[in-house]
Amino acid sequence: MADGVEAASYTGRSSDAGMIDSGTNITPTRNARWARRLLLCISTLVVLGLVIRLTIKDYIVGLSTVYYATPLGLLALGSLACACLCYCLKENRIRTRAWLILFAIVGVWWNQSLWYKHAIDEQLVKEPGTIKLLFWNVARKPNLAPAANYIRKIDADIVGVVEVVGSGPYWKAFWQKQLPEYDVTILGGGMYLLTKGTSGETIPHALTMDSHCRELTITLGKQTLTCIVADIESSIYKLRDIPLTKLKDVMDTPRQHPLIVMGDFNTPTDSLYLKSYRENFRSLFEEVGNGYAATWPVFLPVLTLDQIWVDQRVQPVSCEHGFSTASDHRPVIATIRLKD
Repeated sequence: MADGVEAASYTGRSSDAGMIDSGTNITPTRNARWARRLLLCISTLVVLGLVIRLTIKDYIVGLSTVYYATPLGLLALGSLACACLCYCLKENRIRTRAWLILFAIVGVWWNQSLWYKHAIDEQLVKEPGTIKLLFWNVARKPNLAPAANYIRKIDADIVGVVEVVGSGPYWKAFWQKQLPEYDVTILGGGMYLLTKGTSGETIPHALTMDSHCRELTITLGKQTLTCIVADIESSIYKLRDIPLTKLKDVMDTPRQHPLIVMGDFNTPTDSLYLKSYRENFRSLFEEVGNGYAATWPVFLPVLTLDQIWVDQRVQPVSCEHGFSTASDHRPVIATIRLKD
């Protein structure tokens, strides 16, 4: 009897253990379920982002939001995350390797698209007649003293500043006090132009309600050029086609003097709407830039929003993106020469 009871008891425990083991194998743990959901979300976003980037880009409203939200750097990291999740979940090895291969491909694409290295003619930079430019979105900061300190350190000949919130006369007085060597012009729309030369009358151009564009002529010694400062709206619900097309029309207007255009385009340089800009204009960073092209956000930049474009009468010399915690945008610093 005792042997029988023991045998029965042993058999019961063995059966229960088998049911638990079987249940464990069939029913995934809570962590595994969440990991699979996370894998599904990330993989869907990566695939959708790649398809949109390779086809329509930012041509259709709604899908354009996905395009802006999935720059190549995030797509590469997303692919790596999918590979790690597949490995941890013990997915098919082929699937894990496929994500690793995709990570490598997108990583190379990212490197070639956003990392630039151009030879700089240091002698040309130091020659008389070069003009140093600085464009910076100061991100609506209430305290612009750190920004003024950075501008003083860069010592550019022409400085374009956007997203300054508050009274125009107050900030003009602020810039004049902080940077007395500059002539300060209130452009409107939170934009200011500072120059070591003299600036002429400001000409406003209508883009959209929340996109701003101002034009003025600047004289530096014996050199004269036209400068346009722009700030394009960043709404995720609207396409950039209207403001960017109107800005392009303004840029294409024949002018007597060489033209530079500096601004926060709120649009990456591989956008469909910037493709036509390259017919008559050149992006300074693409032409002579060194380093990483993305300018926002400052600590982990993934989007090239801040740009300087020039026409064919301007010779690009150098361009780089600086770093300062005074804004969440990286400043664009460039050197140019005006062709004879």
